[in-house]
Amino acid sequence: MTLCHNSYKIENTFSNVFRNSESKDNFREISPLIDTKNLNVSRDKELIHIMQIISMVTIRNVVEKFANDISKEEAMGGL
Repeated sequence: MTLCHNSYKIENTFSNVFRNSESKDNFREISPLIDTKNLNVSRDKELIHIMQIISMVTIRNVVEKFANDISKEEAMGGL
């Protein structure tokens, strides 16, 4: 249960990274550098959602790796 609570707190903190005005300014600066040809996005809001999903999956894997003391290979899921 502690892992779930800590994971939620970490994910919630990182999801806020995409919500404040400074982050929006940073997004406007880096978004033109992202090649979206192979992504099904038509607006910046959709790209932000993709970035949030990628961030949350990454954070969850990092938390799980350290909480369960698993190897890097196990955490990567055989990639």
